[in-house]
Amino acid sequence: MSFPVFLLGSGRSGSTLLQRVLNSYDDITIWGEHRGFLLGLSDAYFEIVAHPWNRQHWTSLWLDATPSWDQVREWKAGDQWQAWMNWVTLADVDEQFRRFLRSFFQHPSGATAGHFWGFKEIRYGRGDRVIEFLARLFPDARFVFLSRNGLNSVSSQVRTFQPAGTRFRALRDLASTRLVVHRAEQWRLQNATLLEWHRSGTIRSHWITYEAMVRDPEALAPLLADLGKTIGPAQRAVLGNTEGRGAFSADVDVNARWRAIGLVPMACAEIVLGEVNADLGYEVPAGLRWARGLRWLAPALKAVRHRAP
Repeated sequence: MSFPVFLLGSGRSGSTLLQRVLNSYDDITIWGEHRGFLLGLSDAYFEIVAHPWNRQHWTSLWLDATPSWDQVREWKAGDQWQAWMNWVTLADVDEQFRRFLRSFFQHPSGATAGHFWGFKEIRYGRGDRVIEFLARLFPDARFVFLSRNGLNSVSSQVRTFQPAGTRFRALRDLASTRLVVHRAEQWRLQNATLLEWHRSGTIRSHWITYEAMVRDPEALAPLLADLGKTIGPAQRAVLGNTEGRGAFSADVDVNARWRAIGLVPMACAEIVLGEVNADLGYEVPAGLRWARGLRWLAPALKAVRHRAP
């Protein structure tokens, strides 16, 4: 029996590496990112099934079975009120959206062979309803949430996606502060949401940290066992590969990467994301411990970020 597997986490948290590990099995295919288009799709789904106007007027949504064509012909008779007429039931809505997702993320040959399928994405969990949407359509799905020390994740995002344009480090660091605060707030919101879902017990989920995954492949054992797999040479080879994006990083010190951005920006990041980072079990680096007492400044820092152009 196959089911979908959804890899979700913040950018630069190891999702590509885990995707490559899972894709090393013949009967698992995890597709890549898709610019988060399920944000709009999930909004459309809940607009149909949850909007109070639909609940009041869209009669077919509350039928147990799809109406027959004879029933539809009666509904569309000239003497009937037809403004909200439709034939679909809630079950039909679910199935149509389910088929649409499968058409994007489950190759026909893989479906026939019973492959596990899914995708990895870094854009969900920041105030949206995508996880709820996926869980409703695929109650047997496995959600895999990935985390990495928030300071290192934010640092890596800034360095990778917005590289510095000046050789003067002090000026570069100060100029990046607003961006760092913005990324930190996104990280905080996203990881708090993922953690809430993981702890809710309402979905089938695994929590994996980047640090544990690169230090010991056995950290993946519970997830792989859930998929009926064990760690073999192919998977160890992926985890040992140091070439290309999404590969293993030799820098596994959880308190190392943040230093590349500078003290002031990363202190601001610690103020914004520190509580969630601590909830995930990450310790504050010695050089930033003083910032813990300034977390009351987080609302002000986020306000500055929101006013940024």
